[in-house]
Amino acid sequence: MIDSLNVCLLGSAIRKCYFDERVMEFNENTPEFYAKLKCDISDILNKQKQQEPRMNGKQQALILVKGIPECEQVANGLGDKATFIIAGAKGDRNLEKFTKSPETCNIGVICKRLLEGYDNANVTLCVVLRNMKARATFEQFVGRCSRINRELQSVTRGQCDRTQGILLSYTRYAQKRMWDTMPLLAESGPEDSDDDEYE
Repeated sequence: MIDSLNVCLLGSAIRKCYFDERVMEFNENTPEFYAKLKCDISDILNKQKQQEPRMNGKQQALILVKGIPECEQVANGLGDKATFIIAGAKGDRNLEKFTKSPETCNIGVICKRLLEGYDNANVTLCVVLRNMKARATFEQFVGRCSRINRELQSVTRGQCDRTQGILLSYTRYAQKRMWDTMPLLAESGPEDSDDDEYE
């Protein structure tokens, strides 16, 4: 169930975004965990497709995990439509596939890359699968799903992208408290941080 609305992310270039915190009753890296995660992602993306049919089903999810091993594990656990995006040649190929082929690759798994400067309006769902403590990093990640699709606006004479961005996490990662601080961050702007909390 969606718990909270972050009204400070509203604006002409930014989607309305919501925080959705769910219970995960399965241990990480088990078939049951991946089945539940895949079901939750599919459920949200399908609702977003109904909100904005002009995107032609290109809505995508970006998942933030703790480190490189988890990137590969989660992507493999989610199946063919998921890929891991890390530094290096393979990560670059996977990033290109994720960016250019949303119909066949709609889930990207990252650990630190893409937090800043990645602009892909097809990303409408961000999933946090780690306990994040740095506010600036959290805000940057939420920003991945808050970008309005400007192509829709130009094609339809100013009618805005109606997709609502969703930040999904699970109670075990305790991210609601980070979400609840977002209005203050939006008013003051992002903090500069090197955020080396990737233990």
